[in-house]
Amino acid sequence: MFATNLTEKASNEGSIEDVEFGVLHQLLHYLYTGRVIAATMEAIGAGLYIATDNNTR
Repeated sequence: MFATNLTEKASNEGSIEDVEFGVLHQLLHYLYTGRVIAATMEAIGAGLYIATDNNTR
């Protein structure tokens, strides 16, 4: 997204839509720490899968 000549590169901003706050929060936590709690994954697993599926639009 930021490596090509898209609007996000020019503005240094990206928009994330249609993702529940809790799912995004846990995804960022995992990206920064490399850790995830199994119970949390069970709770947000479906939301995480939906967030990564680009064919739902």
